[in-house]
Amino acid sequence: MVRRMAWLGCAGLVLLGGMVTAAPQQSPGSAVPELTVDVWVRDRQGTARSGLSARDFGVQLDGQEQRVRSARFIGEAADAADRARPANDGPHADLPRRSVAVVVDDVSLEGNEPGALVEAAGRWMARLPASDRVAIFRPSDPPAARPTVQPPSDATARLTRPAPDSSSSDRSEPDAFFAQEHHTLRQVEAIAKAVSWLATESGPRVLVVLSAGMVMPPDAILYLSPIATLARQNGIETFLVAPGSAPAPADPAAVPRASWDSAPVDDPAQRLAGLEQIASSFRTRLLHAADSPAGVFDTIGRALAGFYRLVVDVPSGVVLPRSLPAAVSVRASDLVVSSASRLSPPAGLTTPRTSEERQRDILAGVDAASEIDIDVSTALALDPASADRLQLMVGLTVPRAVTPPVRAWVGVLDGSGNVRVGATEMVGAAGAQRTSLSIDLEPGWHRVTVLVGDAEGRLGSVALPVLGRLRSLAGYILAEPRLLWRADASGWEMLAGGNLPEEAVAAAAIYELYAEPDRRPPALTLHLEDESGRELASQALTPTLTDQGWRFSSEIRPAGLEPGAYAFRLDTTPLSPGASPLVVRFRKTTAADPSAAAAARPALPDVADLLNLFRAAVRDDWPRFTADDLLVPDLLTPQLQALAGSRGLPAALTSASGEAWWKTLRSVGSPGTALGLAARGLAALHDGDARTAEAQLRDAASAGPASPVARRLLGLAHAAAGRDDAAAGVWSLGAMEKAGDERWTVAYAEALGRAGDFAAALQVLRGIPEPRSTPTTHRLIDALVIVGQLDEATTLLRAWEASGGAEQPASRLAFYLVALRYAAVIESGADGAALDEFRRTAGRYVAADGEFADMVGTWIQSTAALGN
Repeated sequence: MVRRMAWLGCAGLVLLGGMVTAAPQQSPGSAVPELTVDVWVRDRQGTARSGLSARDFGVQLDGQEQRVRSARFIGEAADAADRARPANDGPHADLPRRSVAVVVDDVSLEGNEPGALVEAAGRWMARLPASDRVAIFRPSDPPAARPTVQPPSDATARLTRPAPDSSSSDRSEPDAFFAQEHHTLRQVEAIAKAVSWLATESGPRVLVVLSAGMVMPPDAILYLSPIATLARQNGIETFLVAPGSAPAPADPAAVPRASWDSAPVDDPAQRLAGLEQIASSFRTRLLHAADSPAGVFDTIGRALAGFYRLVVDVPSGVVLPRSLPAAVSVRASDLVVSSASRLSPPAGLTTPRTSEERQRDILAGVDAASEIDIDVSTALALDPASADRLQLMVGLTVPRAVTPPVRAWVGVLDGSGNVRVGATEMVGAAGAQRTSLSIDLEPGWHRVTVLVGDAEGRLGSVALPVLGRLRSLAGYILAEPRLLWRADASGWEMLAGGNLPEEAVAAAAIYELYAEPDRRPPALTLHLEDESGRELASQALTPTLTDQGWRFSSEIRPAGLEPGAYAFRLDTTPLSPGASPLVVRFRKTTAADPSAAAAARPALPDVADLLNLFRAAVRDDWPRFTADDLLVPDLLTPQLQALAGSRGLPAALTSASGEAWWKTLRSVGSPGTALGLAARGLAALHDGDARTAEAQLRDAASAGPASPVARRLLGLAHAAAGRDDAAAGVWSLGAMEKAGDERWTVAYAEALGRAGDFAAALQVLRGIPEPRSTPTTHRLIDALVIVGQLDEATTLLRAWEASGGAEQPASRLAFYLVALRYAAVIESGADGAALDEFRRTAGRYVAADGEFADMVGTWIQSTAALGN
């Protein structure tokens, strides 16, 4: 028969063969409906395996094992019966066999005559069954190309290289992917469009990427991650084919790496590493083919060497949706189901879309995503729930209605190459609108990207990275909770707790921060302090209005510093209401090698961490203890009391008598007693000997009647260390909680929360008997919100407010923090009326107390922007 081929070009898309929809399936003489499941079965070496029967498979539907009636192996080459069979012949012939998307990279065509490539492709296609459909995608195709219908005789034109068009505006337009022209953008776009097309197809679906290599800078994985996820969710089998034999393993240190701060290096080893990165994202292997057109398509043919079509009985009374994920297993231990397509339910159980409907959905999704102009803005603030995290908020402004709506992702790539995808949001449904996405950032370097797809999760145009809009730290974020830092052109990086070479410390310290352009810029000052907290220099940050917002920059040149510990401090309260001062510590050394200096980073924090903890306590921040609590009265000898004076421990430690205080502390108690061990352990922590400090504090915690003292000190030390030893902090604070002191019980719950066990933290807080103090009430409400018990949290909050607690000036900040956390939960999809109630309550505080007007006003504006 003559093959029917209808060519549809959509941003480089060509369909081969007719579009077939599902039809009723029923075996002769049987009234039981059926559905088909297409699976790929391979051995551990990746070779397709034939010869299996229905009893070799297991299929689960809604968690229940279903009967597999038959299993048919369909190989790569069509047999004579298949070639002669009409399209509507047989019980399963009206279902599509395979949908194959082939992404052909222009680089892979180098050195090959177009005629040879077309001839090899034609021989490969001739071996495919008539019902198969093939889509060919070219990275060189314009991203906004309109669909056209081409006759079959023009099929070979899809594999010939277009002549350069100097008048094309697309050639002069810089790629938003790297803020520079680079071929990888087009390659990833072609893969995204191929996956988008396959996601709408039924039956087995295959993605083949033919490429000689791709240069993949670190943030490219932000684009690959949702594309690969979409492929896996739809059971799309993926193969990567590279012309040429596999090269010998290279020394990783000798392979040039793509950098955030430099243009990609077009190196063969790096391009091959880029393909390996794609293979890892799609959880597949990179296949090496002979370096010839025939060898390439022979490799593709072997990769597609067959699948099994399973016929499964549909349970009585079950109404199936349009498509379902299939849980398929193979009973042979040496075989694996590498992927399974979604189920293809028979007509009558669902209402299948026509081919025209599917085609229209594809085009609408791609067009909407590629043509919509979404303005991206960003804001960075301390996460009110944790002093160890920052929260990035990405605002998306949609100027007009878009049909169908598009879905936006916000993704973060950390310095280790790990990807985190934050919240998603539908945009464009109601015309001009503003929404926002948020994601928590852990300490470290991060790259932020916004992706846009359509309503069903298919990716359209891969575009809109925040790179062009977010310019903090030269386009990247250093999410260090105590400071956002950018080194100067000398190339060094500031890391919290790390050491810097002498020449780096002598260089200019530059601080950049951005605020929203529609707000009045706050007054900010950068301070340089020594380890005792004494200010050595300060410099006001000068605001400059840019297209990204208010840009603040300042530089302090710490010339003539002696080796020792120093800190830069910036009070960010005007930008981040209620936040502690942001501090980055560095230690001046005489090391000339930055890598050697970085290796000398202390295992536990030095005295500055304890000082920050003590200062937090005085500010009524976490943990909510007084200076006397932190001093531990059991250790207060008359000499220490005299040194501390009436201003408490923080003043003593930051004054000229601080060293005398520590010297006296080293002589407290006998060396072998719990009291002596605890005192010397704390002194060792001050001296920077973290190993000795931890050993002595642990010994003191299990020795003698004074062990509660040591447990307090150990708990404080590990609380200061934060994530470095959260388990030890939980253990030591838990020991104190058993003593029945409410403040230590709250601290124990805090430590459990920091370790991620929110349920246990809530249980501890609920166990505190009434009447609870205001700080305890705050923590209980916050824990309830974290675990999603919003009704109980609201009841407690309203009861506390009705009792007059909300009118206490010292409690307003705590109320603000709780309200902000609650608002964040509401923004994820809870009742908007509750958010309005919190806004009104916060508005009353603005009118009642000018001291909190700025911070609450800022919160109202930010949450209003989120809600609108």
